[in-house]
Amino acid sequence: MMSSFQQRIRADRDKQMKNSPQLTLGELIKLLEKVKDKKSPIITSRCAEEICGLISWRGSYNELSISSDDWNSDDWGKPLNAGEFLQMCIESVGKTFVGYKGGDFKMYKRTPVWVANYGQCGSMGNGCCGVTGVKEIHGIVIILCGECPYL
Repeated sequence: MMSSFQQRIRADRDKQMKNSPQLTLGELIKLLEKVKDKKSPIITSRCAEEICGLISWRGSYNELSISSDDWNSDDWGKPLNAGEFLQMCIESVGKTFVGYKGGDFKMYKRTPVWVANYGQCGSMGNGCCGVTGVKEIHGIVIILCGECPYL
């Protein structure tokens, strides 16, 4: 159960997201479902990094981050393809993630998605690296990212 303080923070974040180019987990899932070849490699537009998984974002533990770092070799393996990443996103709805400094954080379809490896915030200039779209080019799926404000 969320405290009234947590509910106000969530409401403020939901309001901010209405005018943001940043995608939520639910919006990302819808775009990934449209990918023609689910076996395509998938990378981020930030340094063309291959995607290894989803983690709790260090900037705000109750938000998600796409990671290209195989920081936990027991749970993470090779880079994912588009279909595997889509499945991971779908399974993340309602799943509890552990924050960088501890704590349990449940993710929802309206959870914002960032691009940053474990222990990082993924800074770009003065903002952070948020997911802004999905594009297919020459057999590769690219998770587009751009500078997005956080509160």
